[in-house]
Amino acid sequence: MKIIKRNGSEEVFNGDKIINAVTKANNACRIGRRNTGYGRGSDHGKGRF
Repeated sequence: MKIIKRNGSEEVFNGDKIINAVTKANNACRIGRRNTGYGRGSDHGKGRF
């Protein structure tokens, strides 16, 4: 399957690029909260669990 990029060029679809992009975004969002125990004693979500 081919995709059309923003600049108009065509490229064969590569699922690994999607996986890498989502992984990088997830890791970027976790910076600073990695060891807080999200939802368990942190300020965010207090009282929900």
